[in-house]
Amino acid sequence: MKKIGWLALSLTFLWLGGCAMLEQPSPPQMAIEWADVIQWNGNHYYLDEEATQTYNEDLVGKEIGEVTFQVLGSKEEDNSTYQLKDGEATFLSKGSKIYSVKGKEVSEVILIRDKVYSFKGE
Repeated sequence: MKKIGWLALSLTFLWLGGCAMLEQPSPPQMAIEWADVIQWNGNHYYLDEEATQTYNEDLVGKEIGEVTFQVLGSKEEDNSTYQLKDGEATFLSKGSKIYSVKGKEVSEVILIRDKVYSFKGE
């Protein structure tokens, strides 16, 4: 009788160990690093830190639109395949006004919240 008890106990442990091995490990979590970018008129404009350092109020042209969606803080933040649509930005908050720059084409550069964003060509 003792042999049957030990056998049953041994088989139980083997079965439990096998079940634990069947559990699938969680996929690794990856943090996505987003660039400071906005899409406008089908183009990506990137934060131009050098131009932003020389920013002054005299550069502000006409209001041409506003940010419609912010990726950071949204459900899309960890979606590495998310594609920006016009008016959407990675870091700029929804409702931020978009301005042209006096003396420059909108196809080259835009202003948002005292920051200069430049089209780099794609």
